[in-house]
Parts: sequence; C-alpha cells; structure tokens
Amino acid sequence: MAVCPRRTPSSLLVGLLAVTLAGALTPTTVAAAPRAPTTTDLSRPALDRTALDRVALDRSALDRAGPWAAGERWSVDLAVGGGDDVNVRTGAGLLRLADTRPTRRTRPAALAAPVAEGALLAPARTLAGPANRIHADLTAETPPGTTAQVQVRGARATGWTEWREAGGAPVVFDRPVTRVQTRVLLTTRDPKAAASVRAVRLTAAPPPSRHPPPPRSAATGSSPPGRARSAG
Repeated sequence: MAVCPRRTPSSLLVGLLAVTLAGALTPTTVAAAPRAPTTTDLSRPALDRTALDRVALDRSALDRAGPWAAGERWSVDLAVGGGDDVNVRTGAGLLRLADTRPTRRTRPAALAAPVAEGALLAPARTLAGPANRIHADLTAETPPGTTAQVQVRGARATGWTEWREAGGAPVVFDRPVTRVQTRVLLTTRDPKAAASVRAVRLTAAPPPSRHPPPPRSAATGSSPPGRARSAG
C-alpha cells in the first residue's frame, strides 16, 4: 500500500495567517476629523455677551433714574421778555449777555472784581403734583472766564424758598413745593468772551412713597387685633 508523504505548512504561510488574525482581533481607533466652527458657534458667545451687557445697562439706567422716571419734565423758555431780566439777550436760539463790559449796571455789587453779570428770570411753573426734588440739565458753552448757572426756588403755603443752585446734584427741599421758578445767571471776566445757553431742562420728582408694612399673616404666629388666641 502506497503511503502519501506528509505536507508541512510553510513558515511563510503561518506568518501571514498570524498577522491576519492579529489584525482582525485588534480594535481599530479612527480619529474623528476636527469640525470646523459654524457661524452659530462663532456668534453665540458674542450674542450672549451683548444680551448680558444690554441687561446690565438697562438695570444701571433704572438705578440711576429711580424716582426721576416718574418726575415732571419741562424746558425753560429762554426768550427775553424784559421785566426782571437783566443784561441778557436772545439770538439764534441762544441766551447771552447783552453787555459783556463790567460797568456799574452789569457788575454785581457783592463782587469787587470786574465781572459782568446778567440774569434771565423764567415765569413760575405750577406743578402737576407736589415735588421736593428738582434737577436741572443745562446745555451751554462757557469759554474761559465765563460761567452759566441755573438756580431754582419753590413755592409752598408759607411762601417762596431761597434760590438754590440746581446744577450737578439735585435740589432737595425739606418740604414739597407746588410751584417752581427758574433763573439763569451768566457772568464773564473778559469783555471779549461770553457764555451762551442753548437749553435748560428741569425735572421735578415727587417725594418718595412710604408704603406701610404688610400685615402679619397667621402663619407667623400672630393673631388679628382684638382677638386673643385660645390656649390648647
């Protein structure tokens, strides 16, 4: 009986099979390609920041406004009508000194320095409601050596208050007033220079409201007035 010779697998074939099996069993990791940022991704942080800034600005504006948001506003008529107006004139919508030379008529008696002065006295305004705070917004040009100032006074049952400067910090009266009068004062130390006022706007704020404390509820353990709590 014939015997077939034994075939021995070649070493090359065994190596190929080992490499194939190792590649099939080893998990492959594929790196994801980086995603390009979209327009939405780029704009979202800016939009969110803009929204936050807008909210902060709105809140800041409300904090600054406070009681002035409900105040009464008006503009002073800068037309010179004579009467109590002294050494001022109006031209091209601007209020100026009529004479910038420091004469006996235009120089304040309390000042020894050569200063020319003029004043516009506006008609008194009757307010829609009592107010105890007045704020003035002055739009003016004041070259060196000149000044422009706004003063106000208020009327109540006992008469007029003293004149108070309304520029910068608001004027606060100790008691509410029902009428307000405004005057604009102009001065110059240089005959060749003069201040010019374009607009004067005022705001009258009512006294702050004082809300009574809310009544205590039964949940706090208090009893209605006039009724005693029963024991046990």
